[in-house]
Amino acid sequence: MLFRRGEYESAPGRTFLLVVGLGHQLLGTLLQTGGCAANPKGRVRPDPFYVDQAMNTLDHLDEMGIPVVCDCWLRLPPNPDIINVDQLYEVAVSAKRLDAMALSNASASSKQLPEKGTYK
Repeated sequence: MLFRRGEYESAPGRTFLLVVGLGHQLLGTLLQTGGCAANPKGRVRPDPFYVDQAMNTLDHLDEMGIPVVCDCWLRLPPNPDIINVDQLYEVAVSAKRLDAMALSNASASSKQLPEKGTYK
């Protein structure tokens, strides 16, 4: 499949969808003939090598725990929380102002402290 200037053109050759399953998982792979690959005629059966590689990949994904992660993602709430960036910025700025005010108050109160050796 080629895209040129917003137009869709079908690439020369044929495209096949190889789907393998393991338990409740499916793995789909697009295979294409033509170009630098052989362009078979007539009915084409899947190469056992490709099927075996796809099954091994699906088994490896299962060993890595990918299905568990996907299952957790699917159980998350459907809509993520929306954060108002402007509100976060205002809170951060006001916190900095409070820090600056606290520093200025502390420095003002330290000026009112008696010097060493003098007691009031």
